Amino acid sequence: MVVSKINNTIKYEETKAIASNDIDVESSIYSAKIYDKTIQFVLGIAQFEHKSKNIVYFNIYLANNGFVIAKIGIYETYNNIYSSLLDEDGDVDLYKMSEPLLFSFAKSLIGSLPSDTSVLSGDEDEDEDEDEDDDDDTNEDKGKTSASVPTKPAFDIMALASQTKEESDYEISKYVEDPTHNWVNKYLKSVKYSIKGNEGGGDCFFASLRDGLRSVKIETSVKAIREKLANEVDETVYNTYSEFFKLFYGGMKTSQANLKEFKSKHNTIKKLIGGTVDGQTKKNLIDDAKTNFSKYSATNQESDEFQELVEEFAFMQDVNDVKDLKKVISTVGGKYWADNWAVVTLERLYNVKFVILSQTHFLEGEKELVLQCSEADKQIMAKGLFEPSYYIMLDYLISKHSSHYTLITYDKNIERGAFTFNELPYRIKELILEKCMEKMAGLYVLIPDFIQFANKNGITTSSVNASTSSKSDSLVGTSPNTKYYNKSIVIQIYNKSRHVKIGQGSGESINPELKTAKNILELNNNKEYVDWRKKLDSQYLVPNLVIDGKNWSSVMHYMLAARFKPSVELYNKFTKDGQVGSNIDDAHKLYNSNISKKSLGSLVIDEEEFAKMKYGLLEKAQYAKFTQNETLAKILLLTGQALINVYKPGKGGGIYQDNELMKVRSLLASPKPKPTLELKPTQKQ
Repeated sequence: MVVSKINNTIKYEETKAIASNDIDVESSIYSAKIYDKTIQFVLGIAQFEHKSKNIVYFNIYLANNGFVIAKIGIYETYNNIYSSLLDEDGDVDLYKMSEPLLFSFAKSLIGSLPSDTSVLSGDEDEDEDEDEDDDDDTNEDKGKTSASVPTKPAFDIMALASQTKEESDYEISKYVEDPTHNWVNKYLKSVKYSIKGNEGGGDCFFASLRDGLRSVKIETSVKAIREKLANEVDETVYNTYSEFFKLFYGGMKTSQANLKEFKSKHNTIKKLIGGTVDGQTKKNLIDDAKTNFSKYSATNQESDEFQELVEEFAFMQDVNDVKDLKKVISTVGGKYWADNWAVVTLERLYNVKFVILSQTHFLEGEKELVLQCSEADKQIMAKGLFEPSYYIMLDYLISKHSSHYTLITYDKNIERGAFTFNELPYRIKELILEKCMEKMAGLYVLIPDFIQFANKNGITTSSVNASTSSKSDSLVGTSPNTKYYNKSIVIQIYNKSRHVKIGQGSGESINPELKTAKNILELNNNKEYVDWRKKLDSQYLVPNLVIDGKNWSSVMHYMLAARFKPSVELYNKFTKDGQVGSNIDDAHKLYNSNISKKSLGSLVIDEEEFAKMKYGLLEKAQYAKFTQNETLAKILLLTGQALINVYKPGKGGGIYQDNELMKVRSLLASPKPKPTLELKPTQKQ
């Protein structure tokens, strides 16, 4: 007999027989991993035999190849909450149930099953990393944070099949978009994804981590997560936050004082102008007013930026030491919201990898940039190896003054929120491969499972270690600072980039103390420079561009045409007045339709030969673009010494350092020699 956990006066008979009222009942098939074996099982109907004692239970039946073998245990719960445990299809949501009561013969019966009982494809041993103990009935998954090991074998009720590419492609092909679908459904073209809301506020990230872990039976809380993070605070972390807060708070106060002074001066000049009749004096006063207003506007922008930065670090107000900061971070619903330091530190502490999808980029039409290739913890980078127990997908939405995280789950029957590598949806693996691994891979290249996955797909990765990247896996070039750039600011350009502040764009970063630099404020706020990232991109259509005596609409038009220069007819189709000269998409189509034509023969420059001349041509074209268009030159110069990366979508794309563009910037910034005039005596007539 098995004793009830709810009421110890109730005992369940241990029998393999199917209950009479469960015969011929249709039931959903669940999967579980128990005693080192993945099994199938079904539940019988609700049994109200002990309703008077507020208990309802379900028989658990072991299944194999579509047939029920035997009853192996009981799921029990309180009758008064029974209806709340059902999903939209009327099936029991086992996520909401406590651990089952297994019969004494269950272990031997399950052990006798053939190995092909598994409903999961692939190698069972690869499904989850776990510590095995043949003398024990339990397995403790790596990454679990509970201090005690269960004395009963735990059902992993959320076990997911390892998805193949064919299965993933089929899932995508069957997708039909509906207005009721959430943005993740539309982006990944599958109805299997859900977004799990949380309490929001400053706890949203911590709550998302909590919910993800709970889906794999790892119990934790926002408070526990915050306290664990707070324990990582040391003098270095405290000093960094403190210095930034003092810098920005001081800057805000200074700029506010200057604004007050400029406003007072404006009022004084205004009165003087009104009382002046002398034309020249009035003109001088008007000039003074314009100069003062210009200073006021610039300072006002600076003040607004300082105000935002102070709000970002507002949690540091009244924080005077490490102890104070630990208290602030550990406070549930407090002022501290998870930032980059929190995200990468929690990855290390919980041995998880966050897969962050940007809802903001999706809504702005930048689907190529939805997957965020995030920063990495320095300790992980120094170790050179990362083996996360789980991957947790997050929906990330950025608004003007805040950001919000929610958990993305997969399979609406079980709402799984944390995945082993094998369980991770195949499309997510593909996206990580395409967006974060095909080029300088950063953190993902330290994960053996992803290295193997990349190699299977014909992609060779190169490791990133502490000596080459002490900061992030955001695909930033790993070479050191040069005369052309400094990595304290990283800008990413793309022909579909959103107009956001520097550092807020995909793949971008900026040292906080540089956010109020004059050139940064100018790019962020000057209406003349809206969409400046798009304008720096080689596909941007410009009003003036003459190269090699011909007019072009963009640098890209010129570069596409260059392979066909021996063919005058085809080459001219790319020029400004040519067949595809006004449309970049048509230019790409013309290029792709002709580049492999064997009939063109020598009229197409050989790929190997073109590779030798490509970067020289690109630098020449970029130089022409920025010397012939004054506003574009100003934009490029305002990027200062920032490292400029360019994002190229599609197969074979990725993120590259735009070395030619930065060389052109250096040339434009170089002091020009003043022209000299040779004086000759005037000859008398």
